[in-house]
Amino acid sequence: MNDLTDSGKSTRAGGRCPRRRKGPKIPPRGRRLRGHGARLVLRSAGRSGGMEPEISSRGRTWPGPWSSIKQKATMPMSVLESGEDRERLIAILKRDALKVGQFTLASGRTSHYYIDGRRVTLGAEGALLIAEGVLDVLAEHPDVQAIGGLTMGADPIVGAALARAPLRRRGDLRGFLVRKEAKGHGTGKLIEGPLEPGSVVAIVDDVATTGGSSLQAVAAVRAMGSTVKLVIVVLDRLEGAAVAFAKEGLAFRSLLTIRDLGVEPLASEG
Repeated sequence: MNDLTDSGKSTRAGGRCPRRRKGPKIPPRGRRLRGHGARLVLRSAGRSGGMEPEISSRGRTWPGPWSSIKQKATMPMSVLESGEDRERLIAILKRDALKVGQFTLASGRTSHYYIDGRRVTLGAEGALLIAEGVLDVLAEHPDVQAIGGLTMGADPIVGAALARAPLRRRGDLRGFLVRKEAKGHGTGKLIEGPLEPGSVVAIVDDVATTGGSSLQAVAAVRAMGSTVKLVIVVLDRLEGAAVAFAKEGLAFRSLLTIRDLGVEPLASEG
């Protein structure tokens, strides 16, 4: 016999329905996250029980923070593997970083153009494209343990690359920043970050002209007992940086050159 009346009240003793026990709240499967077509899904965490989050985007998944990324992740393709995305970075640099006119450079020379790299490295889309390009290069150098460079040009590049690194099977990658001069208080560090002596590193920067900024970072890293394997820059102005790095025995890679932006490099002196 049904224990409920037409009004929905229980006809059992006490006149009340038995209370339903509340279990743990479980997020719904396939719950959409904002942006990038990603969604949060849950899967069993194995013997430990419970559920473990994964992120799924464009048919690719990688595990949440409780999993071994090296063993279980299926990583997204590099953004810069397609010509379309390379052209997108060129377009962003032309729109936001390239200035045409008469400019005095740090060397004292006058140039017919100027590249304000931080207008791109500090933008969301530019940072993503650059980070993927840097990680593409690092994929060819798996022995590189850390990336860094001279503040401030290297700062946003290091941060963006580290944020993407776990999704490219480089969750072990470390970052560091080189001050232009040692701070005069506290520990008096010249290099900030978890860089250990004996590490193999890559130096990064937004723009290379003669290579002076990157070589300053190289000298600081070598002085602490680490090895610099290569230099990676977003844009090479084609004004001698490659030669300067070669003299130091350093490999050099640039994601783009000034000619990719449709501008001829500054004529060499003499």
